[in-house]
Amino acid sequence: MNKILMVFGHPNPENSFVNSIITDELSKTEGVSVRCLSSAAGCFDVEAEQNALAEADIIIFQFPLQWFNMPWIFKKWLSDVFTDGFALGEGGNRLKGKILIASATMGGGVDDASSKPVFNLLNDIKEFAEYTGMVYAEPVVSGSYLFVPYLAGDKEDIRRRALEHAEELKRRIASFI
Repeated sequence: MNKILMVFGHPNPENSFVNSIITDELSKTEGVSVRCLSSAAGCFDVEAEQNALAEADIIIFQFPLQWFNMPWIFKKWLSDVFTDGFALGEGGNRLKGKILIASATMGGGVDDASSKPVFNLLNDIKEFAEYTGMVYAEPVVSGSYLFVPYLAGDKEDIRRRALEHAEELKRRIASFI
């Protein structure tokens, strides 16, 4: 059976209705484990993180797009964990051939990202995957999740669309199994 690792990089997951739905839904899927980066408060057990990545067949990077990029906690995790000799450099081939799926959410609409297609914002992740020998799969991106009680958004509609995002991730996973 394939092992799927979802790395959840939200700096405040307790305040993320959408990402919580997506990660909770995926965690119910056989073979999926979820690592929540915020629980380490930026102090990652590098060896444990590397082992989890090395054991996975499919890796999902789950995060909200913030300021046109992944959150700081995800960037720090990448800097700390993807070291020379592990994922790059001499002998750094432990991720070669693994599938990487970027899964991103946005408060604004997918078409609102500074008039650039949001998928262009994920090009760095594609380059990163190729640099580390991973196979970059088509990302799953959804948006228009802004919810302000009594002002903006419909919570039930947002819940439904977050579940659709999770279902799309499951379909992507199934296509590689």
